[in-house]
Amino acid sequence: MRNSFYILLAKLTLLVSCSSNDVETRLKNGQNVDKDMYSFVVKIELSGKQVCTGLLIDQQWILTLRRCIDKRSIAKYKVHIKDADTGKFISRKLKRSKELDEKNAKVILLELDIIIQTKVLSTNDLNGGSIDNKKETSCIVVGFTSNGNSLNKVKVDANSPKKCSGEACKKNLRFDTVHGADVCQSDNGAPVFCKIESKWFFTGMAVVKKGCQKKDILIVTLSHLSRSISKALKEERKFNLRISIHCYVM
Repeated sequence: MRNSFYILLAKLTLLVSCSSNDVETRLKNGQNVDKDMYSFVVKIELSGKQVCTGLLIDQQWILTLRRCIDKRSIAKYKVHIKDADTGKFISRKLKRSKELDEKNAKVILLELDIIIQTKVLSTNDLNGGSIDNKKETSCIVVGFTSNGNSLNKVKVDANSPKKCSGEACKKNLRFDTVHGADVCQSDNGAPVFCKIESKWFFTGMAVVKKGCQKKDILIVTLSHLSRSISKALKEERKFNLRISIHCYVM
């Protein structure tokens, strides 16, 4: 009888532990966002767990952080995308990944197995706006809730103590969250938007190495990579067009 009790207690402890870990690895204490405004934000899963957040920047291509993806297991990943017609999330597989020509690029392109008809974030938007530490700037990180079924936003302070200047700001920024919110490990690749002179701009992607953070969150900016990303997409479109024509002729 005593053995049965300890076995049951161990199972309950394991269940609570697993549930806590699931919550701890996603955006916490955020606010709801308009369900259609950020439909280009996608969830990337491996073995049923969210490992990263990505951006749909083309009808068939996703942009995310390079550190999230193991290229050897590319076929095992699943991407959850919001369907434009039904408003529900659909699950798609990845065909392959594509590295950028840019040296030490921290992002990677992922090709979906089919073309998706939904809202995308234009590569022109990747240039973003210039953040001036001398002016008040409102910024948010957009990511998935703990159940992974909806999007939340967490406010971050662009005028936090960790400031930068000159060339450093072109590639990296560091923000603190406000109101005790957290940005967590599976929010890697989550987009950051900043309001500059009454207009919202895409600023970069959040990076969290482990667990959850409130302070000193690294934001990888993409303005210096926008040309390389646009070039890579154009090359892929031309390649796919040649393949289509060849198949048609055959």
